[in-house]
Amino acid sequence: MQSGNFPKPAIRLETVKTCQRVTELRDKPDLRVWLRILCSRPISDLQHFSMCCDAAPKADICASRSEKRKPDDREVSDEKNQQWTCGVFGIDVKYEIMSAANQVARTQRRRPSMEKFDQSCATRTVLAATMVLAFGLAGGMSAHAQDVTVGLVTKTETNPFFVTMRNAARAKADELGVGFKSCAGGFDTDNEGQATCIENLIAAGVTGILLTPGVPDAIVPTIERAQAQGVPVIALDTQTNPSDAADATFATDNFQAGLFIGQWAAAAMGDAAADAVVGFLDVSSGLQITTEVQRNQGFMTGFGIDPVDNTFIGDENDSRIAGFAETQGSQDMGRTAMENLMAANPNINVIYTINEPAAAGAFEAIKAAGRADDILIVSVDGGCPGVQNVADGVIGATSMQFPLRMAKQGVQAIVDFAATGKLPAPSEGLEFTNTGVVLITDQPVEGIESQNTTWGLENCWG
Repeated sequence: MQSGNFPKPAIRLETVKTCQRVTELRDKPDLRVWLRILCSRPISDLQHFSMCCDAAPKADICASRSEKRKPDDREVSDEKNQQWTCGVFGIDVKYEIMSAANQVARTQRRRPSMEKFDQSCATRTVLAATMVLAFGLAGGMSAHAQDVTVGLVTKTETNPFFVTMRNAARAKADELGVGFKSCAGGFDTDNEGQATCIENLIAAGVTGILLTPGVPDAIVPTIERAQAQGVPVIALDTQTNPSDAADATFATDNFQAGLFIGQWAAAAMGDAAADAVVGFLDVSSGLQITTEVQRNQGFMTGFGIDPVDNTFIGDENDSRIAGFAETQGSQDMGRTAMENLMAANPNINVIYTINEPAAAGAFEAIKAAGRADDILIVSVDGGCPGVQNVADGVIGATSMQFPLRMAKQGVQAIVDFAATGKLPAPSEGLEFTNTGVVLITDQPVEGIESQNTTWGLENCWG
């Protein structure tokens, strides 16, 4: 069998969930070639995948690198450089296919327990083999668009940021000619709602899922269930915890976003920053969500407050901190939270907000208290309404994110995965693909690069 002449199966094989089912497929000659490749693992993993690898003839297929290699062999290696050499003797296989096998192996190694590895082994092996065969790989991989459906799960359906993200993802899916399904939680930290969304999308047969995780650690078991059924999960906007629980992430550098507005606020206040009274309007009350932690701690660092531990909110001891309040990223809760902070500490004169809806709510409370001219608000998002609020003097400065960019790149990544088995690599030095951040203000300060609101309104949601 030569490259460029791989026969397509008469029917599309179904994803299977047990190694027993893989064994039943062992005698299908078209499938056997790909099982040989996909069962090749680093030696530490191979011991736990013996059933799957035994499903395909292994004689002379995989040998440790201490043995003599044949000229046509390919290597599959992990981060620790434990290697197995996979010979496909007499079969000319394109390197892209081996890269797909390598990605499957890497994804498997992220499982936290070997029991979960065993449960998901056959599913991933046969899914990848099925994808190779069903897409008719003649000299490379190319997905039929009609076979691809992208799922999107956002935190809410009402926040303009996520509405924009959903619309952008749908538009990109339409552009590429692939299917699209979306779902959302009821509020920012609605983990149960997001878990239900993911389960429903899996049942609907999506190719991959884009997710803005509301509670980045609590959602991990649901992500693993998706991955165990061969459905990659790509995080948008918010990193999972741990970050490698998702197969890839497209997000703002949220620490940098916080750093920008913290530096700007300190410079804008000048000497008065040393005696500032700062309130923090976060998403949650102590859930330590990755996005809120990164933005919060970035702001503190930029403003000159020692965050103590950049991965945790609440261990700081700077007397300038007036308090923290939960907003769920909403305008209504932002107003209530601001009212409570001002009641507890009437001297507050700086407010950090997790996003612009919370900032808008905070301003309503501040204005009602007659303090619109003496409390400085900073925020993150760079949405069109938020940039307009900067122009109107409601917000002093905001860090602009690019949800359209996140959504479009996420959809493209799932389509590419369906075609090649490859997932995007993170930006250099980071655990995610950085989609950029820009400081927006009409009061620029020396030494901090920014854009004005004219530019911001032309590029908002970008």
